[in-house]
Amino acid sequence: MNAQQIKAEQSEIIARASIGRLSNERLAETWMLTNGQPAERKVTILRGWLLDEIETRMERATSVWGDLFPNEMQRDRFDEWLTADSAPGNDFISPLPYLS
Repeated sequence: MNAQQIKAEQSEIIARASIGRLSNERLAETWMLTNGQPAERKVTILRGWLLDEIETRMERATSVWGDLFPNEMQRDRFDEWLTADSAPGNDFISPLPYLS
């Protein structure tokens, strides 16, 4: 691994840790701010990291809900969010309601 790859790996670790410390509200806001941005490399990478954190939190919330109500059929929140229809006139759905 060369110096540039090591620096990139360290930067990713720092970025993912920073994203992991965001509140649900700030995470959703950051995601929404990236919507509609040009598909440049940096934006695409950031959106991937944000999606990973959103999915992790939604899976955790689904797991907790299932533990509280084991007889209820739980749909995966992440899939539900990804397939949600946007409100009229709105291109994107905030993940915030699915995070809580």
